Parts: sequence; C-alpha cells; structure tokens
Amino acid sequence: MQTAGTSDLSSEGPLCAMSIDLESWVHRDPDSGWSARSREALDGGYIVEATRNILNLLDDFGSKLTFFVVSEIFEWFPDLIHDIELRGHEVASHTHTHARIETERDLVEQLKLARGFVREFGPVGFRAPQARICRDHFAILSKHGFTYDSSSYGYLSKSTTIHGVREIPISTLGFPDFKDGISFPRDISRELLCQELPMGSGFFMSALSPFSRALPRLLRLQNKIPVLFLHPWQIVPHRTSTVRSSGASRRFAISLYSRSCLGSFVYLLSHFRTMRMRDLASLLSESKGD
Repeated sequence: MQTAGTSDLSSEGPLCAMSIDLESWVHRDPDSGWSARSREALDGGYIVEATRNILNLLDDFGSKLTFFVVSEIFEWFPDLIHDIELRGHEVASHTHTHARIETERDLVEQLKLARGFVREFGPVGFRAPQARICRDHFAILSKHGFTYDSSSYGYLSKSTTIHGVREIPISTLGFPDFKDGISFPRDISRELLCQELPMGSGFFMSALSPFSRALPRLLRLQNKIPVLFLHPWQIVPHRTSTVRSSGASRRFAISLYSRSCLGSFVYLLSHFRTMRMRDLASLLSESKGD
C-alpha cells in the first residue's frame, strides 16, 4: 500500500474520501460522436491547466486524493499523470475513453486500450463512467489486477468484496436500508432515487452549491467516512457551453453538472481531512477481516 503523504488518520477533524474523475470537458457526453483525435484537439490543453490548478490547491491544503483517470489523457499528456503520482496522489482507472460499460466485452475492450496506462502506473482502483457496473464485471477487474472498485451508490457500511475486489460505494443519504450487500448495477436510477439521494456525486456538488458545503457532514449521518467525487470541469470550468446530447432533460442535467463549485471545493479542503481511496479500501478490509 502506498503510504507517502497519506492523511494522518489519528488527527482531529472530520474525514472524507474525495476523488477526482480526471476527464476533460470533451468526455462529458458519451454521445458526442467525436473521434479520439477530435477530442484531443478540442481539449486544446484545457485538462493540463485545470489539473495543475487543482494540484496546486491540494498542495496548499496538504490534501491527498485519488484521481480516476480517463487514460487517453495519459496518451495526450503523459507528464501530467506522472506529476499527479509524484505529488503523492493515487492514480486509478476511469476507463480509456470514458465509454459506457454495458457488457463484459465493453470492459475488456477499454482495459485493452488502457494497457499502456496500466503498465505504467499499476492502478489498483477502478471507477466506471456514470458509476455503472455489473456483478459479472468484477471477475474481469480482478484478473487485471484491480483490488477495489467505486462504481455504485450506497452506504459505506454496505461495502463488500466480490471476486477479491472491494466495492466502495459513493455515499448516499436516505432511509435506512436493512438489506445485506449491494445489488448491481446501482447507478443513478429511478429505483435508487426512491430510496436514497446520491449526494456523493459531483452532480449534487454543482446543483446544490453553496449548500453542498454541508454535504460531507450530512453524509456522515449514515456513512462513517463520506465518499465523494468531482470533475476538473466543475472546479475549473471550460469556456465552451457545447452540449450535443439529444433531449432537453439531458442537456439541462449537463448544464447543472457544469456549474462552478470551486468555492465549495476549497471550503471542503479547508474543513475536512482527506484520504485516498486505496487507503480507505485497506481500512475497510482490515475492519471487515478480509
């Protein structure tokens, strides 16, 4: 387990596991139809500027996070991902192109495309786009060396191990659910919203700003360590407002998702201690006797 720079778990103050889904604004919409070359050209270096601003903020507060990286960004800007690791943050996988994972074949194809990234960094953590994964996918993750996943929503107490892979749910807030374990997929759906609010999602950080500053404390009511994530384009907004999604509801959701939450991010860094996801995975395995 990587230990350099890990937050001191014995220190005073509330703790949360915050991560960054490292994707460019061009990855927001999986239905855009842009080619890999077009995505790189449209990004135009935005992801480098945004990520370095985030890294400098994290340095200022002495915070260590996990970056779930869309690994084609490593092909565009390899030094950027190395810098993330050198600064003591965890580098994990968020697929290669941010394509939806619907089938086992989809997952295998994304991992095949990400071979160079996996070989370079040996990530042990994975998060699927839209936090959607199926139970059958865990055997594939295990085969490729992943030891934890964070592609579901739920209470931290429901964390479980499948095929040797620890599942760490993104935190929700809702009515107590006394069922054992997590049924997959458990992404944002009508069924989920009838039971719990997935407030650990970056969507709520943007949509509820500035009230989002209270989210970690609210989530602590049902999660000992809240698990949250954000995107670079929420912290350092891109100047474009291009949204190619069909359907007014989808365009409205992306618009809400893209609201700046820099102030809330800074507030959270100044009021909460952070830990990397791989450290949380180890802590959960120790407490559950895995």
